Amino acid sequence: MDILIILSVIAISIVNYIFIDKIFSIAELQYDEPEKFNIPGNEKNALLFGEASICLEIANILQKYGIPSEILSDINKLDKSCSYSYLAAVNTSDLENLTICSIGIKMMEVKRIIALCNKYYNKKIYEDNQIPYLFGSDINAAYLVHELLKFHNSGES
Repeated sequence: MDILIILSVIAISIVNYIFIDKIFSIAELQYDEPEKFNIPGNEKNALLFGEASICLEIANILQKYGIPSEILSDINKLDKSCSYSYLAAVNTSDLENLTICSIGIKMMEVKRIIALCNKYYNKKIYEDNQIPYLFGSDINAAYLVHELLKFHNSGES
């Protein structure tokens, strides 16, 4: 039974990845002119995706660093035209975390991402898609923000 679940998660992830690539290709064709995006270049803000309680904790910590954040609990309400500097995906569903991270990377060009991996057998999917993740039941908001900002600092030259 576990094999079926693993295979279905992998299959859904692959189909989702292909679907996001197709959507990104279409979006590129429609928006070749940068004026249509109207996105401020140096605005630094964070998108927090997941359950409200941990997202509020993360938002409070980010606020201390001067980073405003937006909390999103429904992936269908994501505005792909917005620009974010940071993305933290802390949903209890690995599929939704992988999906929003893929959208963030491919369509929204978010450079600093961290996700919460909930199931051990999904770690390979995060690694294959080059999505930075944390795994474990003892991960708190402070540690997650620390890792997000650490990826931020290591990603800049």
